[in-house]
Amino acid sequence: MTTQKIGIVAFNQAEVLDVMGPFEVFSVAGRLSTPAKFQVSLIADNETKAVNLRHNLNIQTNYSIFENPEVDLIVVAGGLTQDAEKNRDLLSWLKLSHESGKVIASICTGAFILAEAGILTSGDVTTHWEDQEELSRRFPNLQVISDKRWIRNSHAFTSGGISAGIDLSLHLVEILSSRDHAIKTAKQMEYRWEE
Repeated sequence: MTTQKIGIVAFNQAEVLDVMGPFEVFSVAGRLSTPAKFQVSLIADNETKAVNLRHNLNIQTNYSIFENPEVDLIVVAGGLTQDAEKNRDLLSWLKLSHESGKVIASICTGAFILAEAGILTSGDVTTHWEDQEELSRRFPNLQVISDKRWIRNSHAFTSGGISAGIDLSLHLVEILSSRDHAIKTAKQMEYRWEE
């Protein structure tokens, strides 16, 4: 099996665990396979590659969207997404990536970004419980499901808030590698996987 290249999109005021939870899952999954089945990178929505996450955590990403890094799966973090939802460069890059066949997933309120990009246009989705009503109101063609940790529809994967992104990421390891690999990854992380 070829190495799966995972890109996690971060932006100013993204939720820390929305970024770092999936980063840890795919990093551990890569470490547990020889050769590594997963290679994970952080991707900024700006040219400087510097991002200020929530709670004033400053990080430097590996790439920016303007470098158009080679990825197989794009995971879009959530958090305070108002500025990211208006970032035309980010929305365009996500839309083009989706149209070129990349697998797309969102964590928490990252679903709003995917909806603004025209990727989530219909079907079942989820997001953080506090934001489900707003997602439904703003994008009435989406069927917002309230009792699922993550959902797959024909356009993208979406997860509930914050820690639910770890559950979705483990599911993606299962899809891209194997169930056994996902179980071993959760065990290594000492994480109780909720499927």
